[in-house]
Amino acid sequence: MSTVTSYNFDLIKGVELQLSDVAKTSTARGKIKKYAITDLKNRAARGEMIFPEYLDEITIDNERPFYFTGSGIAIKFFEYEVAPYAAGMPEVKVPNKIFR
Repeated sequence: MSTVTSYNFDLIKGVELQLSDVAKTSTARGKIKKYAITDLKNRAARGEMIFPEYLDEITIDNERPFYFTGSGIAIKFFEYEVAPYAAGMPEVKVPNKIFR
């Protein structure tokens, strides 16, 4: 099995950023989770290899790998977490407007 680790930094302050530094409240992290679940369920409905029955169990916390995109963040999921091995490690791109 594979794994992924993300490292995100505030280059001005010189500190590593956690997901809670980007989505500062539990409400914001809840919105990210809701957005990710909806996105993954829509992908499953279109025939992508996604396990919709496991989506409500995902966690969005400081252990979740993420990286910055031009318009927000991308949340990474591990193999078998939301999809079979053949699907790799799915990711969901979440726009800033969802959690800001």
